[in-house]
Amino acid sequence: MEVRSLVKIRNVEIYRLAAFLLLFAMLAMCISIRGSPYPVDIDVDSEEPKRGNYMDYDIYVETMENLKVIVNVAYYIPGYGWSGWKEIWRGYILTTKKVFYRTLYIPEDAETGSVVIWVQIQYGSDDFYGFKKGEHYYLDQELVHIAGHISAPSVPKADYWRDQANYWKQKYKNLTAMYDDLMAKYNTLQKEYNTLSEKYRSLELKYHKLFDNYTKLQEEYNDLLIKHSELKNDYIRLEQERNYIYIALIVLIALALILGGYIYHLRKRLKFSVSSRSEKIMER
Repeated sequence: MEVRSLVKIRNVEIYRLAAFLLLFAMLAMCISIRGSPYPVDIDVDSEEPKRGNYMDYDIYVETMENLKVIVNVAYYIPGYGWSGWKEIWRGYILTTKKVFYRTLYIPEDAETGSVVIWVQIQYGSDDFYGFKKGEHYYLDQELVHIAGHISAPSVPKADYWRDQANYWKQKYKNLTAMYDDLMAKYNTLQKEYNTLSEKYRSLELKYHKLFDNYTKLQEEYNDLLIKHSELKNDYIRLEQERNYIYIALIVLIALALILGGYIYHLRKRLKFSVSSRSEKIMER
C-alpha cells in the first residue's frame, strides 16, 4: 500500500511538472511574438499661429525601410475650414529621416479657434503594400497636429466691432455689385432668349408651311405617277395596234401584188385568145 501511494505521489508530481513546462513554453511563445511596427514614423513641429503672419511648421518623416513615399498635407484655419489635400513631395526614401519645411499664412480675418495640420504619408515597397481586387496599392499613415489656438483679437471691443461692421459692409457692397452684374447678364441673356424664341416660332411656322406644301406636292406626285402609268399602258396598247396595222398593210400589199399579177396574167391570156380568134375568122 505504501509503495502504491508513493507511485501515485510521484505520478502527480510528474504531471504537475509537465503542466508547468507546457505553460512555460506557451508563455515563452507568446512573449516572443511581437506585432510588426509601422515602417514610417511621423512628427510635426510648428510655431504659434498669429493673424496676418506666416506660421512655419516642419514635418519629420522617419522610415525604417527603403520605401516609396508620397507626402500629403491638409490644414484647418478657423473661419476658412479645411483645405483640400495637397501633395508636397513624392519620391524614394532610404532608411533615414527626412524633414519638410513648410509655411502657412494665417489671414487677418481668421476666426477664434485652433489651427490644425493633418499629414498623410502613403508608402509602399515589395514588403509593404495593400492588395485589393487583384491590384496593389499604397498603405498610409496619418498624423493630426494641433498647431495652436488663435485667440480673440486683443483690441478694444468698440474698435473690433467697428472693424467687423466695416468688413461686412464691404462684403455687402461687393455682393451687391456682383448681384447687379449678374442681373445685367441675366437680363441680356433673357433678351437673347426671347429673340431666339421668336425666331424659333417663326421657323416653326415656316416648317409647318413647308410640310403642308410637301404634303400637297406628294399628293400631286402620286397623281402624276398614276397618270404616267395610264399613259404608259395607252402607249403600249397603241404600239401593239400600230404593229397590227403594219402587219395588216404588209398582208394587203402582198395580196394586192398577188391580185395584180393574177389580173395581168388573165389580161394576157384574154388578149392572146382574142387575137387567135380574129385570125381564125380572117382565114375563113
